[in-house]
Amino acid sequence: MRGLVVAAGFALSLVYVRAAADDIETLRERRKPFIHESVLNVQQAPDWLDAMAADGTWADVNYLAGCPAQRSNWPAQLHWQRIVGLASVYTGGHSEGNLAPLVGDEGVLNSTFKAIDWWFERDFNDTVCLASGNSTGCPCDTPGLWNTNWFSNVILIPRLVGQTCILLEDKLRDDQLHTCIKMTSRSFSTFGTGASFLAGANILDIASIGVAAGILSENTTVIGQAFIYINNEIVVHPEPKVDGIKPDGSFSQHSGVLYNGNYGKDFTNAVLQLSTESAGTTYEASKESQQAFSSLINGTRWMIYQNTKTDILHYDFSTVGRFIAFSTEDLDHTVAVSSILINTTKFDDLGKLWNDKTLQQVAHQLETPTKTANIGNLRGNRMFWANDFMVHRGKKYMTSLKMFSSRTTNSECVNLANPLGFHLSDGTVYTHIDGTEYENIAAAWDWNLIPGITTDYARTPLACGSVSKSNPNTFVGGVSDESHGIAVMRYTNPITGALAWSKAWFFLDDDVQHVMVNDVSITGDHVEVYSVLDQRRLQGSILVDGRSVAPDGGDDARNVRNFTSPRTLVHGGAGYVFGDLPDGAKLSVSAGNRTGSWSSLGTSTQPPTTVPLFAAWISHPSDNLTQPIEYTAFPGVSSTKELQKAHKSAGLVTLANLPERMAVWDSANQIAYGIFWTMSAEAENAFKVSFVPAHPLSGKLCITSSQPLVLIAHLSGFNIKNWTVTVADPTQQLSEVTLKFTWTLLPPLGWGKSKERMVKIALPSGGNAGSSVSVKIVS
Repeated sequence: MRGLVVAAGFALSLVYVRAAADDIETLRERRKPFIHESVLNVQQAPDWLDAMAADGTWADVNYLAGCPAQRSNWPAQLHWQRIVGLASVYTGGHSEGNLAPLVGDEGVLNSTFKAIDWWFERDFNDTVCLASGNSTGCPCDTPGLWNTNWFSNVILIPRLVGQTCILLEDKLRDDQLHTCIKMTSRSFSTFGTGASFLAGANILDIASIGVAAGILSENTTVIGQAFIYINNEIVVHPEPKVDGIKPDGSFSQHSGVLYNGNYGKDFTNAVLQLSTESAGTTYEASKESQQAFSSLINGTRWMIYQNTKTDILHYDFSTVGRFIAFSTEDLDHTVAVSSILINTTKFDDLGKLWNDKTLQQVAHQLETPTKTANIGNLRGNRMFWANDFMVHRGKKYMTSLKMFSSRTTNSECVNLANPLGFHLSDGTVYTHIDGTEYENIAAAWDWNLIPGITTDYARTPLACGSVSKSNPNTFVGGVSDESHGIAVMRYTNPITGALAWSKAWFFLDDDVQHVMVNDVSITGDHVEVYSVLDQRRLQGSILVDGRSVAPDGGDDARNVRNFTSPRTLVHGGAGYVFGDLPDGAKLSVSAGNRTGSWSSLGTSTQPPTTVPLFAAWISHPSDNLTQPIEYTAFPGVSSTKELQKAHKSAGLVTLANLPERMAVWDSANQIAYGIFWTMSAEAENAFKVSFVPAHPLSGKLCITSSQPLVLIAHLSGFNIKNWTVTVADPTQQLSEVTLKFTWTLLPPLGWGKSKERMVKIALPSGGNAGSSVSVKIVS
């Protein structure tokens, strides 16, 4: 009997070993197509072979290493990018056109080995240099090919090495295979160091290199541990300023910076690859991981627009962080502003493996070109409460709004990139209509006039050390019923403390966007405070009150034209109606060519550029900054006549624009929008808005709130049981709120005998704090 048990155990062991071996082979073969697809400029492979020196190097590659080397986007990586390309061609990953004769060619293999050997012979041996270059343990005279930026040593080069070695595994000499395993394992070993970079997208990148190490060494323990790290990271991280997927589908990196573009893109590509590789194996992603990733992609699709001139998909600029400081041309079109840099068919492939309808739907939407920037024809409003970001999408446009609070970080300046980015979350508004508005203009635009912000112009010094700040205020966020939204921001300059204001953006039906600014305070005399309407590429005519405004001539136009008591402005497919601006306020317009240097923004290699730019802003009255400002934007209109028609049909009524409360009434659609900013001694007045819905016999309806919050009340139709209110707490601190609805005359049928109705609403908590909740007013 004992012999049978032993035999059975041995048989099970053999099954496990065979299964483990099968899983390794599955991972190996599934990884190869991803490697082939990642190769850059592969059509240049014949030129690479011709230009390779006898020692396996290229004269046009900058091999400077150690302390003198460029930290960001280490130029020496080009050596390995070409090696991966040659390996891909040799193994048949690319055989089109002039590449066909190179497939399986021994000369190609020998040249590839020369390039590999040259680097391997110069690999650094001191592991301190992995993450601590230019330190006591790794001084500048340490020999070898290393960079002071940990990313180059831990992710960039080891990833390329692993890709090359997997493609050429059966051709490698023992010493080459040994070095492949050493370099990939060395990267994977950083998981045991507690390094601060082990977060978010970096975890997946390093763990993926660990999978490569396990494949090359056929070590199931290493592969298993790598997938534990991977699957433990593909989860929702609800805590503020913690890297990774957030509960609202946004993505954070570097302690609170919105990064669905770039780091979120890297994370997405890693999941697409690793989850496709591991599907059906021992290492397959859990249901929790699958759901978390699906929510990320569901969120990211709202942040993507299309350039209709090129049909290229791009991330909204508020989601790429410091990479706004690069041109689309940089690094062979591989920076986060170049495109979304994702093969969208992979969403469909993985969606079928997981039976995930969201991934399949996103693939279809992103692969179907439109004639507007609104790729996928998404409609409606979405609030990303974990990252203080709102997106509103209409038939012909996409509008994004980026704010920041005590829970988030405005932007970052890392490796010299984005030194001027302090204002990038001060209520930044991008309106994409044809998708060309903001592309490749950052080198030339005025970084003190970021679109949408309210600013004390040029009073905050812009430098690398000024970026990466949090707003001291918590009342930042918004409410969304998925079709309409309100975003709110209480702002205090986190560096100077000199400027403060309260601002609200209302996203209504019929492509109407209303903006209110109030409670402005400033220290200092003769300070210019601007509310920027837009700063974008100049396209077509500029019309102020129906009259054409000609742009300035020359290559560096900086003249400003001021208009007192303006009524309308139209430019580039968007219009603005100003209503009654306070005395002393004026509309300012600047237009013409501007010249700027990409290199002044970081490490871009692109030459200086001249861009035709348009900028417009409202100058607040300098002698009375407490006067409120409001205006209405109409994306999608191209003439004054269209604008006037849209404004007339909007039916928008301002109910309040006060420091305590702001509110508008959409009479055309019977929707009330309200913000209650602060507690006060006169709470009844501070939190009450009154208006007349479609029940004239009942008089006005007053809404009072027990706490500061934001709300949207749907009050259309005579059946009041269909009326709803959607609320959110921007501070993310309240557990409940009570709304009081009061009629000034007789209550309508179905309301009840009392004129008053109290509605108590439990607010979301934990990671969902700050999200919106909808309830019936009359249940």
